[in-house]
Amino acid sequence: MIQFPIQSEKEIGIQNKQIDSTTLNKLRKVNESRIKNIVRTLIKEVINENNLEKLISKYDKLPLECDGLTRVISYVLTQNNIQHKTCIGSISDKNGNGIIHYWIKLQNGNYIDYRAKMWLDNSLNIPNGIFNPKDYSDVIYKCNKEVHLNANNTIFQILTHK
Repeated sequence: MIQFPIQSEKEIGIQNKQIDSTTLNKLRKVNESRIKNIVRTLIKEVINENNLEKLISKYDKLPLECDGLTRVISYVLTQNNIQHKTCIGSISDKNGNGIIHYWIKLQNGNYIDYRAKMWLDNSLNIPNGIFNPKDYSDVIYKCNKEVHLNANNTIFQILTHK
């Protein structure tokens, strides 16, 4: 028998901490499988985020403020079956300078915001694009209401000048 430290005995269904080599090999395969699944998921997220960036970053050049650009990006996400919510609330910096603001919240918790720098500051500490809000501690997003904007093709064409 091989001694094997177990964090949770209930997790693998044994009451003592001795495991034979066959069971140990099975546990290793399960853990390898879990790790491979986690890596696959992370790779998919990176690929999806890169594709998402390519899909929406071109609209950053439009002469729109946060509400208009959020509506355009929301329309593009909806057309591509990407789940999201539009947040309407406020954004402020560490000095308390803030304004009413629109941005997009993705299912994975990341935000899409291409207009924070327009209102707060153009420094590196202000997010731009797709990002994890936890990476920007100097910026405070307060979502007062999550909505789904109902932009149609006509509104999209008007806002994008197409």
